[in-house]
Amino acid sequence: GPGISFEYGTTLTLVCDEGYAFKNGSSTSFVYCTETAEWSPPLRPCVAFCSDIDESYVMGVVTQSTVGSDWQLVVTCYNGYAINNTVTSSTHVCNGGADWLPAVAPCNRTCSHPTVPNGEVTNLDPGAVTVSCLHGFQMGSPSSSHSCQHGNWEPALPDCVAVSCPGFNVSSLNASRTNHSDDVISITCLGGFHFEAGVTERVHVCELGSWKPTISGCVAQCPTIVVDYAQVVRYVNSGQDVTSVTCNSGYTMEVAEGQTPPVSQEYRCVNNSWSPQKVLECVPAQCEPLLIENVDSLTAGDFLGAAKVLARCTVGFFFSDGTFNKTFLCEYGQWVPGQEPCLEVCDSNELTKVQHATITLVNGHGQPLYQVDCLPGYKFPDGSVTLTSACGGDGAWHEGLMDCA
Repeated sequence: GPGISFEYGTTLTLVCDEGYAFKNGSSTSFVYCTETAEWSPPLRPCVAFCSDIDESYVMGVVTQSTVGSDWQLVVTCYNGYAINNTVTSSTHVCNGGADWLPAVAPCNRTCSHPTVPNGEVTNLDPGAVTVSCLHGFQMGSPSSSHSCQHGNWEPALPDCVAVSCPGFNVSSLNASRTNHSDDVISITCLGGFHFEAGVTERVHVCELGSWKPTISGCVAQCPTIVVDYAQVVRYVNSGQDVTSVTCNSGYTMEVAEGQTPPVSQEYRCVNNSWSPQKVLECVPAQCEPLLIENVDSLTAGDFLGAAKVLARCTVGFFFSDGTFNKTFLCEYGQWVPGQEPCLEVCDSNELTKVQHATITLVNGHGQPLYQVDCLPGYKFPDGSVTLTSACGGDGAWHEGLMDCA
């Protein structure tokens, strides 16, 4: 014990307490007292000693050593093994209580990176993946998750198999079939048949065992309706092929005498024939004779297929907008604008009543326009010496007539 002296040549046996050992791993050491009063080999402390780790348990190489006064253990995984599928080695220190810290975990066999034909693999972490199939392929579920367990993916990786859509007898559809790929086809109607509104070809894609859009047959096709001078629109209404015909402006449908012609007509395809069967033509609309009072001349013409008449008033008369000329169009049996008479112009005698001035008729672009000039030394009340006055539709001279003073 402490304070005890030993003579030269004394040999002692040192035994570590339970759970401790010398750095060489032995719990016993022999020391010799030399003539210089020193122990040989030098005294070394006993350090905490943890239990041995079996390499067959950790599936790796176990190396023990001392660092300072602590025992250290290093586990190096065998090739193809890893701890928690992430690291291939770990370091542990004996805490003096017979436990390695952190606790020694065994190495497990690692899983190779999975490949799934016709599928995609997404890594969630080093030990987990998610598998999803490519377009046109499927498995038991749209996607699945798998974890690495002892070198195997659990549950087992799935297979992505081609999705097959149901077959069909294309001849019963009154059509032909073209295969563009394993999951894309086109259906083309035979002559005289169509899907709707004149559509004769449709592309279909196989998605998870179903054709998109749904396969349907071609139906008997009515011929295309062509009508001159009309807007022709073909469409589908409640699954039925329909064509609407509307005559252009200035035209109306040709009907029997005494009947009122419709502006538009709708035709429905029934049993490969249009109903009604007779397609009405669009003909120029007939208007009542154009009767304009005090007109000098009427010149007929055509404007974009519609009847047109140019009316010119008799000299001294004009329309309500102050013009002598006006164009009338026959639209749907009506004159546009509506008929109106030529009115008498303003009384020119009113001009002669202006004192101390000269009166001159100037170009008014089809409308009477007079220029009034004061004589030298005279002017109008507003200080000007000239004014122009036009005859308005109300029969009065506009701008007012004033005397020069």
